[in-house]
Amino acid sequence: MPGVPPHYPHDDARRPPREPAGVKESVRDLLRSGARYLQVRGALFGLEAAEAAGHLGRVVVAVGVVLGGGVLAYLTGWMVLVLWAARRWAGGDPLLPLAVMGGVHAAAVAGAVWWLFVRARRRPLFPATRAEFEEDQKWLHHPNP
Repeated sequence: MPGVPPHYPHDDARRPPREPAGVKESVRDLLRSGARYLQVRGALFGLEAAEAAGHLGRVVVAVGVVLGGGVLAYLTGWMVLVLWAARRWAGGDPLLPLAVMGGVHAAAVAGAVWWLFVRARRRPLFPATRAEFEEDQKWLHHPNP
């Protein structure tokens, strides 16, 4: 790791023994050791963050490609269905099949919104946190002696 000199045990043998340090020297050594520790941890975090960012970037790109391809396939399928329905039942006029497709999509969206609403009422988000806040609220308004 850059910036951190390696420690070799044989270097300690060459140095003369140190006299007991005073409080200032002990605090200075402690702060220096703490700074070195934070520097090493920061360098390690930087390396891991760069690696994680690269991995996350690849995952985001892959998900985007898959979703983009899925949306393109979905739209192509609906276009083919609308054109087929227009030729088969509407005499070549795509207005009626487009209106039906819009109605199907509107019904699907309404159903999804209704499902999410029912689910949200049945299972609220963050139940433990909400319960903790309710206990805090009770304690603030009615403290126990």
